[in-house]
Amino acid sequence: MIRAGLADPNCVSFESRNYPGQFLRQQDFRVRIDPNDNSGPFPADATFCPKSSNSRVQLESYSQPAAYLRHYNAQVYVARKDGPNTWDSAALFEVDTTWDLVRPWWRSGVDLRVGEALSLRVTTPGFTDRYLRHRDGLARTDTIYPEDSELPKLDATFIIRRGLADGSCYSLESRNYAGSYLRHSDFRVRLNWDDGSDLFFADATFCTQPADNGGVIFEASNIRGSIRHYNEEVYVATNDAVRPWDNPWSYPADISWAVSTPWSP
Repeated sequence: MIRAGLADPNCVSFESRNYPGQFLRQQDFRVRIDPNDNSGPFPADATFCPKSSNSRVQLESYSQPAAYLRHYNAQVYVARKDGPNTWDSAALFEVDTTWDLVRPWWRSGVDLRVGEALSLRVTTPGFTDRYLRHRDGLARTDTIYPEDSELPKLDATFIIRRGLADGSCYSLESRNYAGSYLRHSDFRVRLNWDDGSDLFFADATFCTQPADNGGVIFEASNIRGSIRHYNEEVYVATNDAVRPWDNPWSYPADISWAVSTPWSP
């Protein structure tokens, strides 16, 4: 996970996805992963400054200026061109210190418990009594109260499934219509029956990311955008103002959802 640099927020640090609190760092030029004790040389050793060109990047060590993250004989070091160490070899230096930015192997930044039920509550101030639900085949948000009938509670409850198109992401199956999932189509989020197609699998797969307010963001796996409530309706939206639901106003809060106790366990 890319974090603001521990020693310099203008640079970056890399936190392990499966070992939270541990970071890539250099120690005696060897790159390793260690727990962040936030003391001594660690913040500087775990900070790298990108030198980018399009989708490729070189990563300069903050604590070893002019030394770059390099693979050498299947190991990784911070290396200086023509330096004194074997891994400083000038041969292939530019190539070995250049990295492609690609889609991560594990795309979700928040873990959900597969097989469990949940309800998703709006986090936008003034609307925090509303929940994501389906109604007449379309996703929307509604206020739900404990004294309400069972139907809206069922509509607002989803079962977490491993992503139909990507096992590092998730799909949300309807609690009351088994085999039907939330998916996007023409940007509108709706509830559809699983037809077994590759398109359906992709449209019904969302990758989770942490929101700044403590909620969870559900990013579409196959197009730009995240699940957003807008005028009570629900879309996959960006914040570029291309369409009405892409309005940047309140976007960060509107795409954040609080994972709540399911209305219908």
